[in-house]
Amino acid sequence: MGASLPARSIGGDFFEYTDMDDGSIGVVLGDVAGKGPAAALLTAKIQGLFTAQVATNSPAAAMRQVNQGLLKRQVDARYATVFYATLSPEGRLIYCNAGHNPPMVVGASGVRTLDGSGMPVGLFSAAPYGDEQTMLEPGDVLVTFSDGVTEALNTAGEEYSEARLIEEVQKHRTAPLGDFLQAVITSVQAFAAGAQQSDDVTVLVLRYLGPPAPRA
Repeated sequence: MGASLPARSIGGDFFEYTDMDDGSIGVVLGDVAGKGPAAALLTAKIQGLFTAQVATNSPAAAMRQVNQGLLKRQVDARYATVFYATLSPEGRLIYCNAGHNPPMVVGASGVRTLDGSGMPVGLFSAAPYGDEQTMLEPGDVLVTFSDGVTEALNTAGEEYSEARLIEEVQKHRTAPLGDFLQAVITSVQAFAAGAQQSDDVTVLVLRYLGPPAPRA
């Protein structure tokens, strides 16, 4: 489940969900450098490239293909940060981060960040991308977000910050996923009320419910 609030009429953030043939679900969130029509054009290209790659490739392999595809179709030398992950029915999260904000996993044991980051896509043909993985416990929530969340400013020029985001996701950890997402968005909006924003605010959340029940 996700939501995006563009800073302008045309935003540069995007997110997608994909059902995989093996029962996994794929999630991707990206942030294109710049705003306006050029950023929207590159966003559409990236989404098309991911659609062609995610069904058959690991996150890192898909990221490499997207990177090469962007270098062939470059738009005003723009690039994008992207986080792409697959979650298996057993709770194995495999992910690749191309220069994006490290997502969080919030659960009964607290909040942890998913470290590991490669280069943004669309910059260098030899940029390395690797798969990282972790296991999720039933009830854990993956929180992926653009820098427009943590860098949202209030009227005093203060940033919303990762610390405030951590506090908010911990507070609503067990809430229904729609309420969880809305609480984060509302918190950022309330903090930034009255201040002009220069970046899109995008949040994608995914709750792991546990392994499938064994067949009788």
